[in-house]
Amino acid sequence: MKHITTLLLFLFGGVLFAAGPVPFEDQVDMTPWSDRVAVFTEGRVKSFETFSRSYMPFIMGSRSFEGQEASFTFFDMMIMPQRYVGKDIIYVKNKGLRAAIVGKADTTILGAKDQMDRFMKRGLISKEVLQQPTVLRLLGRLRQDVMRFASPVERIESAIGASDPRSLWGSLRIVPPPGGAWNAPWTTLDTVTDLAIIGAWEKMVEAWRSGDANTVNAQLATLSVLLPQLAAGSELYPTSTKLKLESVYFRMGNFTMIWLVYLASIVMLLMAFVYRFEGVGRIGICVFVLALSLHTTAVIWRWYVSGRFPNANMFEAITTATWMGAVFGLCMETLVRRTATKYVFSLAAAMAAMIALLATRLYPLELSPHISNKMPVLHDIWLYIHTNFIIFSYCLIFIAAVSATIYLVRRIVQKYRGHDGTGDYARSGGVAS
Repeated sequence: MKHITTLLLFLFGGVLFAAGPVPFEDQVDMTPWSDRVAVFTEGRVKSFETFSRSYMPFIMGSRSFEGQEASFTFFDMMIMPQRYVGKDIIYVKNKGLRAAIVGKADTTILGAKDQMDRFMKRGLISKEVLQQPTVLRLLGRLRQDVMRFASPVERIESAIGASDPRSLWGSLRIVPPPGGAWNAPWTTLDTVTDLAIIGAWEKMVEAWRSGDANTVNAQLATLSVLLPQLAAGSELYPTSTKLKLESVYFRMGNFTMIWLVYLASIVMLLMAFVYRFEGVGRIGICVFVLALSLHTTAVIWRWYVSGRFPNANMFEAITTATWMGAVFGLCMETLVRRTATKYVFSLAAAMAAMIALLATRLYPLELSPHISNKMPVLHDIWLYIHTNFIIFSYCLIFIAAVSATIYLVRRIVQKYRGHDGTGDYARSGGVAS
């Protein structure tokens, strides 16, 4: 037994040795900050996880730096800016602009050609390349082309500014106003007089720079306890439960993976409708109900963390509209379950929901999932009702279009089969069944 234990320890040690040391970014645990620390930004209080996920796309788009979490990269870029010198961190979406930059960039530097190839594929380039004199002159000229390049050039300049450590620090407003005043601004840590918070922050920064992950984790955990206490006795600071639920919501990809469940229901419902497989149809309805249940959970979850009905931006309009459409499809399926249109409405609603959720997953920049405040126009009750009915109508139009397409395809197939003399159309003397 002793020899077996020794052998196992030897093998385990060999695996660890082969794997090498664990990188610093994998040792740092940002969970306490993500789940307990709040940041005031864009007119609302967010969890640090949500804040970092909404801030980093201003710099890197939907990309990540070497697979790091956004919360880690935000701190690392602020505390260790030298690590990002010469690194590809600025996202350029416009491919025409990428090609123009490559044409003007200095490619005589060692490794520049490979960097340009990666830039054309991924859209990420270093600040140093963008600040080369030839590239700066190019961007200055392109900025005059208001129709095509003014906005992309401005986004590049904004990304460079957002990656500056001073901008990162200035945006980290984690100190609530004293006395819990709602109309007073949140501030950065340089306004704190609490010696315990100041000491913990300084120790954390020093440990971060020296690569001491254990001390970093200990001080981050301490700060995550001390910072909420600055708002003790007021309702200004969100509860830890709400902050954690908000962080988990974004870690789970805003529940957009539900599109796969809708896809599974579509396959079965389509088979049931075409071939009248009742057993497959019942399973398809059950899977559709499961997808709708998950979708309902996502809508309610977002409603809770945002403090309002989710209808304030394009992401919410799309996901909420298709949720309404899925509810409508299930209701209609219940009403028409004994008619020839059985499975049509649930099939159309599932297709609408699948396409919508897939679009929000594939286009995170255009359909940003980040939570914003309710628009002022929605504070009017009649405009609020009007807006929600308009959102609902989007999905109804899609469901109507899918239903009509299914009907037309079925009529064409029946007519074709009837002309061959093989279908119900021919047997019934030219009257479609």
